[in-house]
This record gives sequence, structure tokens and C-alpha cells, in this order.
Amino acid sequence: MAENFKNYDSDGGDFISIQYEKIIPDNHPARYIKHFIGSVDVTDFESKYKVGIGKRGKSPLDIKMMLCVILFAFHSRIFSARKIDYATEHYSDFWFFTHKNRISHDKISDFINMHKEEISKIFLETIRLAEKNNLISFESLYQDGFFIKANASKSRNYNKKRLETRKKKLEKALNELLDCIGDNHDEVLGNESMRLKGELEKINDLKNELNERIKVRSQKDCPSEIKTREETMTINYTDKDSELNKMKDDSYANAYQKVTAVDPKSDIIVSSSISGHCDEPHKLIPLILEANDNCKGLGEYDKSCADSAFITMGNCVQAEARDIELIGPTKQHENIVRNPEKHKDVTSFEYDEQNDCVKCSNGQILDYHEKYHDYRRGSAVLSYWNKEACKKCSMKDKCTSGEYRVVKIDSRFPAQKRALDRYKSEEGGRLYKKRSHSGEVVQGDLKQNGKYMQLLRRGIEKVKVDSMLHDISWNLRRIFSSCENNLGLLKI
Repeated sequence: MAENFKNYDSDGGDFISIQYEKIIPDNHPARYIKHFIGSVDVTDFESKYKVGIGKRGKSPLDIKMMLCVILFAFHSRIFSARKIDYATEHYSDFWFFTHKNRISHDKISDFINMHKEEISKIFLETIRLAEKNNLISFESLYQDGFFIKANASKSRNYNKKRLETRKKKLEKALNELLDCIGDNHDEVLGNESMRLKGELEKINDLKNELNERIKVRSQKDCPSEIKTREETMTINYTDKDSELNKMKDDSYANAYQKVTAVDPKSDIIVSSSISGHCDEPHKLIPLILEANDNCKGLGEYDKSCADSAFITMGNCVQAEARDIELIGPTKQHENIVRNPEKHKDVTSFEYDEQNDCVKCSNGQILDYHEKYHDYRRGSAVLSYWNKEACKKCSMKDKCTSGEYRVVKIDSRFPAQKRALDRYKSEEGGRLYKKRSHSGEVVQGDLKQNGKYMQLLRRGIEKVKVDSMLHDISWNLRRIFSSCENNLGLLKI
């Protein structure tokens, strides 16, 4: 049996000195981040401050120290400015950068807001660092999108009718208040009138923004669809850049959609985009071009693997025009694979581009008839039929209710078919097999490991810079993990 309990006050309460450089182990992520930031040129950051001989004012905090604190916080899955503030004062691994000096949350937020463009250059530095350490293969690009809930109230989504009703109520309340004020200079009534005027001005701005969105997105709608869009399309009062989107659990919430382009060798993010409008297909080509621009001088991507949502005819045509090979299934192919029973007794058609005809699954050949332009698709459409063959076909009643079957082929379809053929090939299958991991691993880490289920700030500009910080911290985590906990192995 022990004689006494252990005494942790053996120094008699004397003060002890803390050597901040030795407070953490050699293989700690904080050392990697400090080593990385130490090699980064921060001239662009410094140019935004008025510092120099003869300049007045309080000295700004050191740029590299601020970058280290913010990146280490995101690496440690601390995303709130207030929580970073708390960490700088109470967590010993942050003292490695701050020497136990507290950094207030407003200074952290101001720093991030001030340096939106410069932070994107730090992201480019992580790509160059990954390439130096042989962590990028340029074999193919893997893309996937996911939703992050916005910091917005779902109940404050307004359509045109509700905005007009709200506007009338505010105008009525403001007029009544102005009548009450008259010559009375009451401070409370004056503040209330200012509040109503401010809210009325915001309602007008939201109304103009909503009308602009309806105008842009209804360019190819028919009159009845435009009317439906005007009645149902909404804009959020608390965060106008977020939109109401359908989540995985079939519920609806205001969210932003993030799409990432990832290199499969070490899952390094080479480009990403985030926006409130759910429009995955139109982000594919811009992300590939952005990835090649970000990797200029290092390598180039000429292949891209994506799921069926991205493999549209328009994307396939644009990709081929830029000598990029898309690899992925079409939605039609996925439906057939997932529901074979539904398509068992249905006549199918295969387009033969070389002979300019369509082959029926019953062995009949449908010949070219005419070509016309479909303004809604924005492309030419080719039609094929064979009246005599349809009359003799035993499957005619199941195939069509008319006298003969007319098959319409979009002129962009051959490019989509080539993407599907690459997906079915042995090499394409090998590359696409990696997509489910590389494309979706970023989402899994952010939501499951980081517990980041909802954005903390509002507005597309703030959301974009937060998204960029997530990408930087993810890339650094992948780079550091490849060094086998040995700082000496990291090539800067």
C-alpha cells in the first residue's frame, strides 16, 4: 500500500518558465504548419496595412502568426472565430504560435475578411507543396458535390407574393408611425422609423434580386413554366445567397452546394466551387479548367471521372472541344442497371454514328429522316424512322401507339455515348472505381470527422473564403500524413 497520495505541488508554488518552442513534440501538426507558412511569401498580405516609418496607429499582428493560428485551428477542426479566440488563450498547442497571448475573435474575423484573395494564393501553395512531395499524379480528376446547410432561417424564405405582402405591411406601419411622430422629436419613435425604413429597403433589394434570378433561369421556359417559377421561387431574408435545396433525407433546407475536384493519388483538392444554386452539371468544365490553371507548370488533367449528374450531353461536347476525356455513366444507363426488370420487355435503340442510323433491339434499322433545331435544348435534333419495318414488327404495340416509331437523337448524343463507352472499358472502369472514395472523401471528413454540418457565416463572399480555408486545411492534413510523422521528410 502507498503511504501517501502523489503531490503535484512539489515546486512549492514557485513560478516556472515556459519554453514555447519546446511545449509540443517534434511531430506535432503545429510544427508542420509553421514550417509551411514560414516558406510562404506574405508580401501581398502586408501591402494591405499602413506600416512603416512615420506611420501612426497600433501595430498590426504578425501576418505569419495569424495564418498559422487560423490554419492550425481549421486543422484541429475549430471553425468558429470565438472558439479560436478561446483556444489561443487556453490551449497550450496554440501558445506555440501566440506565446500565450490572446487573439480576439473580431481580429480573427477581420483578418479573414480582409485577405480573401490572398488566402486563395495559400491554397495554390498547398497544391505546389503536394506536387513537390510527389502527392499528385495527374492521372485523372475526380469530382463530386454535396450540400452544406446555410446559417439561415427556413421560415424566412419569401416568394414574390409574400415579399409584396410584407412590403405593404411595412409601408403601412411606417406611414402610421410618421403620422404619430409629427412634430414630436421622440428618440424611440425615431429609432423605430429608421428600423422600418431599413427593413423596407432590404425587402426592395430582395425583390429586385428575386426578379433577376427568375429572369435568368426562365430563359428557356415556356409561358406556363415561367408562371410556375414566379409563384414558387423564393429568396431567403437572412442569407439571400443561399437557396432552398432538397437534402439527402428528402427534407428541404437552405444550403450551399460545394463541388470539389480531387486528384486520386493522395486525395489533394486542386479546385472547388461553392454557390447557393444547385447546378452541378454546369460546374464540371469550369472546375477542370480551374484545376489546370491552378496546376499550371506542374501538370495537366486530360481525364475526368464524375457521376451521372455531370455526364450531360452539353458537358461531353464541351470537354471534347477542349481535348478532355470524360468518364462516367449516363442517367439512362444507371436506370437500366438499377432497374433491369422495368426495361426487360421494352424496346431499346442504339445510335450508329458511322452509318448514320438507329438500330432497334428487335433487329430493325431506322433510317435518317430530318434535322431541326430545338430552341429549348439549344441544339440540333435528328429524327429516324422505318415505316415498313414498324408495320411488320411483333413488338409494335409495346413500342408505340402510333403507326410507326420515330426516334429523336440529340446531335450532342454521340459525345455522351463516347463518355459512356470509356466508362464501360477496362481502363475507364479501373479509373472510375476510385471515384467513390476520392470524390466523396472530402465530404465525409468535413461532415463526419469535423462535425461541420452547417456554415457559420452568411453571404456568398464569406462562405467562399471559409470554403477555401477548409480546402487548405484538408490539403495540409493529407500532405502531413504522408510524411510519416517526420518533419524532415517534408519538402518545402
